[in-house]
Amino acid sequence: MATRLPSTALARSPVGELDDLEATQLGHAVELEVERDGVAYVLRWRGALLLWVPARRALLVVEQPKTTGRGAATRGRAARTFEKWSDREATTRRTIDLPTRGTWRSHGHVRRIDYRSDKRGGTPHEYTHDTGAGVRLYSLGTGLWAIRGGRLTVTARGIVN
Repeated sequence: MATRLPSTALARSPVGELDDLEATQLGHAVELEVERDGVAYVLRWRGALLLWVPARRALLVVEQPKTTGRGAATRGRAARTFEKWSDREATTRRTIDLPTRGTWRSHGHVRRIDYRSDKRGGTPHEYTHDTGAGVRLYSLGTGLWAIRGGRLTVTARGIVN
């Protein structure tokens, strides 16, 4: 495994504008395996949020989230996704300021993602998901990572591709 993750600068965001998006927190990102030019790289996190953004069909990893508000859950797509996925009602909503300044970079094909979640409302468990063709990793260089592409989606079974 190599240690430094190479990247290519992008002219535009791979996930579009990130203002005012609804997202579902799936848990906390633990580890991600990425392949670029035949070389495997592993990224590890502690406490980074793992979010699903249904409108962008993307996972976001936020390394140091800044929460600015709290309130009742909405009835939008993110809340419905959470309820299907966790088998419980979406009861709270948080506002998170994402670090959106900078240049997006592409890092390669995501082979695997590991995350920790109390999906069913109990003790947190660690989950591992291998990804299919077309799932790519992007970063903003500010502690914000985006995983998208292929047939990536979230269902009651979890992350699927």
